[in-house]
Parts: sequence; C-alpha cells; structure tokens
Amino acid sequence: MDMTKVEQLHAKIIKHIQTLKRELDRLSVREAALERSKRAILLQKGDDTTEEENESFEEIVANIEAIIYDLTSFKDQLRERTVHTERGLRLVLLHSDDKDTAVLYQYILEGAELCVRDAAAARSGYDELIANINDITHSRDL
Repeated sequence: MDMTKVEQLHAKIIKHIQTLKRELDRLSVREAALERSKRAILLQKGDDTTEEENESFEEIVANIEAIIYDLTSFKDQLRERTVHTERGLRLVLLHSDDKDTAVLYQYILEGAELCVRDAAAARSGYDELIANINDITHSRDL
C-alpha cells in the first residue's frame, strides 16, 4: 500500500519525536558524566594541596557546574520543543481539513528537523567538553 504525502510527513514527524527523546536520554548520560568528573576533581582535592591548587580545583569545579547548568537548560528547552511538536501533531490530526493538512505537517516537520539537528550538535559539543574535562581530571598538573 502506498503512503500518501500526509502519511509520509506524519511518519517522519513521529520518527523525529522518537529521535528527540533518544537525544534527551543521550544528553542525560552526558550530564551524569559531567557530575562524575566534578566528583573526581573534588576527590583529587586533598588536605595537602596548596592554595594555588585549591583555586585551580575550585575554578574547574565552577566551570563544570556552569556546563551542567547550560546542559540542564538545553535539555529543558529540548523537552519543551518535543512537547510542542507532539501537541502540534495532535492539533493537526484533530482540526485540519484535507487541503491544509500537508502544509501544517510540513511546518511541524521542519521544526522537528531543526530540533534534531540542534540536539545532535549540542551533544557533539558536550562530548568535546567532557573529553577536555576528562583530560584535566586525569592529569596530575592541576
């Protein structure tokens, strides 16, 4: 059975919504990695560290906390955009007539595609930050 254009658009939107939910899960994994890095830094800070080393530790922890805050904010925005996409899809299903349905689906699809691209780009950026933090965490030259 051939799918109509509207059915194809609907299927693509559903696929993007599922991708967004997976990206949220992936970003949560990055958040947990940042928390682990923060704990590792704090564990390296001992009674025998100098004042200069303590300041370095505190600066690194503050930077990690800022990254975690940014990541949490991005995840919240991504959740809101996912919910917005789901609501838009439900509204189209309930309230559109046949002549406008394809246009509305296309509009929703474009928004969903942008969200997916943003999420993937953010995940990549956070991966780089986490790699840099892990390098710092595992180095002895703090």
